[in-house]
Amino acid sequence: MSLCAHLLAQEGRLDLDAPVAWYWPEFARHGKEAITCRMVLGHRAGVPALDGELAFDEIAAWKPVIGAIEELRPRWEPGTAYEYHGHVFGVLIGEVIRRITGLTPGAYFRQAAGDPLGLRAWIGLPAEEFEGRARLVEGEGRPEMPGPEHLLTRIVTMNGALVFPGVDVPHGWNDPALLGMELPGAGATASASGLAGLYAAAVTGIDGGRRLLTPATVADAVREVSSGQG
Repeated sequence: MSLCAHLLAQEGRLDLDAPVAWYWPEFARHGKEAITCRMVLGHRAGVPALDGELAFDEIAAWKPVIGAIEELRPRWEPGTAYEYHGHVFGVLIGEVIRRITGLTPGAYFRQAAGDPLGLRAWIGLPAEEFEGRARLVEGEGRPEMPGPEHLLTRIVTMNGALVFPGVDVPHGWNDPALLGMELPGAGATASASGLAGLYAAAVTGIDGGRRLLTPATVADAVREVSSGQG
């Protein structure tokens, strides 16, 4: 999603320092009118997790998540503190992309990067790619997740609608229903060469070919990460 946002900014279609509400007016509710796309990209917008609970099918449908984000109230003054925004990050930036391009984030990613570069990388894995995919396995000695009320757990599970780490259970990370939905905060799937090719294309170009981002855009993205977590 960060790559897609910076591509649109590079083309002059997205102003990262403009309020999100310029592109998505309903987002401004409940004190969010000053939140910019750059704050979201730096995980400093103050809206790291949903407040209410949504069912798995509602998350897959997209619009219910958009409505839930519109009703969020910032947990702190936007721009003043950092907290990982997880799935809210992906859907929030994804909706801005949809408002600008008319395409869902997965479709825009394929149009802007995946298809032109021939990359096996998707936000929403096509059904024909399910067979033969690698499977997530549990890491030995992994610490237990905190309880369901903990903010980190709420962030990564969308208040319990998803299972984390969720190896071989419904709505976990081997479930075709989850892999196939457009879940832009954490739902991208790629081959190893597809992922490496995406990063290479963004920074240097693949085999001397066209690079997706200019050096100035890459530097801008690095500054965002540094300002958010520094």
